[in-house]
Amino acid sequence: MHSDLILVVAAQVLVISAVAAAIGVLLLRHLVCRRRVRSKGRAVLVTGCDRGVGLELAAHLDSLGFRVLAGVREPCGAGAARLQARTSVLTRLVDLDVTSEVSVAAAAGQVRRELQETDTAITDHQAMNQ
Repeated sequence: MHSDLILVVAAQVLVISAVAAAIGVLLLRHLVCRRRVRSKGRAVLVTGCDRGVGLELAAHLDSLGFRVLAGVREPCGAGAARLQARTSVLTRLVDLDVTSEVSVAAAAGQVRRELQETDTAITDHQAMNQ
């Protein structure tokens, strides 16, 4: 009987310790996640946004407020449509096949123009508010 009581108490202590450790991990995660990177006014280029990791990353960065330039192989394809359905106006599609030098050069020009438009809009907004 005495050994059964010891086992029950040991099991309870083990469960309470596991719960306390889980709460500690969640609190630590919450504190670390509060120190996010500032997204306002920042742009990111993500390749492979038609599917998989690229699509998920682009959608996540969009949800954090980043301006996402999403490289897709087929801007009129199903993957691009899925991406646009999951993101806001902060995400722009960039026709990009990273295996083609011509495509990469054209995408670089598009990205340059997109960023210049953003810079001009920010400058115009700042001038109007002074």
